Amino acid sequence: MTTAYAMFDNGGRRVKPTLIDRIQDRYGHTVYKHDERECVGCAGKKWENQPEPSLVDRRQQVLDPMTAYQITSMMEGVVQRGTATVVREVGKPVAGKTGTTNDEKDAWFIGFTPDIVVGVHLGYDKPRHLGRGATRRSSRSAGRKEFLKVALADKPRSTVRVPPGIKLSPRGSEEWNARRARDRKSNFGSLQAWHRAA
Repeated sequence: MTTAYAMFDNGGRRVKPTLIDRIQDRYGHTVYKHDERECVGCAGKKWENQPEPSLVDRRQQVLDPMTAYQITSMMEGVVQRGTATVVREVGKPVAGKTGTTNDEKDAWFIGFTPDIVVGVHLGYDKPRHLGRGATRRSSRSAGRKEFLKVALADKPRSTVRVPPGIKLSPRGSEEWNARRARDRKSNFGSLQAWHRAA
């Protein structure tokens, strides 16, 4: 499940999870690298006004980048205003989703930033009820917050990359207010039509 969420933050491209990122020999030569992207122009020994290196990403596109961005944006709301507000204390933009299984036997959280994806599971090896209110307590769990604080401590504050084709309207702008009024009217009209049909 964590791998699937990683694809949202990677613009909808397939991600292969790994425990080992790179292996180098004692001389600093890389003998294994998990990242299979090709780096065009990375072989230069020194700067000689050559073009900036670029990464060629051949990973499979499994989801439209605009859809991936919109889902990520919604999951940022889970951290800002929803069931994972404790993660706001990390102090950097985080998107995520909390969840529980039937009968409150398991609880989970998957959170991500442009730098890391984290999955946290709370449950027993042999499924049984976590206890009354356990899912509420787990949604306020400090463990994921503390892990993200440490993991992101040396990372710069970075936001989700906006793909080409997405137009953002600042909340409260004239365009935003007009769209909101139009959406309310259409939703209300649909509700009235449904009510009359019933």
